[in-house]
Amino acid sequence: MICPNCGSENEMGSLKCQLCDFNLKKKNFHRFLLDIFVYLFYGGFTSLVGLVLISTCMPIFLSRPISFANVFVLPFMACGVAIIIQGLSIILRGFFEQNNTSLKVDDVSKNEKRYFIVTKMTKLSSLMYMISFFSLWFGFLIVFDYQIIKECLFFLLLFTIPFWIAGIYFLISNFKK
Repeated sequence: MICPNCGSENEMGSLKCQLCDFNLKKKNFHRFLLDIFVYLFYGGFTSLVGLVLISTCMPIFLSRPISFANVFVLPFMACGVAIIIQGLSIILRGFFEQNNTSLKVDDVSKNEKRYFIVTKMTKLSSLMYMISFFSLWFGFLIVFDYQIIKECLFFLLLFTIPFWIAGIYFLISNFKK
């Protein structure tokens, strides 16, 4: 039987790996495969959503010369890239967690480097997503307010005040984390 943790060959009836002491009972092995499948499915589905978002925005972005529509589509494309990075970090995190159930002393520094890279990927994707979302939120409010002022419909500015307050509140609360 091959150990899913270290890949070494073991006797068929053994309950533990001879090299890394991984528990080779069928129950744990099936749980191991299920956990890997869940991480792969969730991370793959998340990455697929990002690819769909980018593939729907890319024709709009490339079909026109530089225009207002291109500027409006850019935050959606940045969200798509952030979602893809988030999906890849989910897959890597799951792979590293399942692959390192029992660590040797020599592998600890390598494992810390892997977790550091995955953590950086997750933070980068969260920051990209927040920046693109808030640029879209406030960009829409600025354009909407500009059109209201241009048309001299000042009473409609009162309608945008709750959205300004909500956007500023979400911005402050997300960047405090």
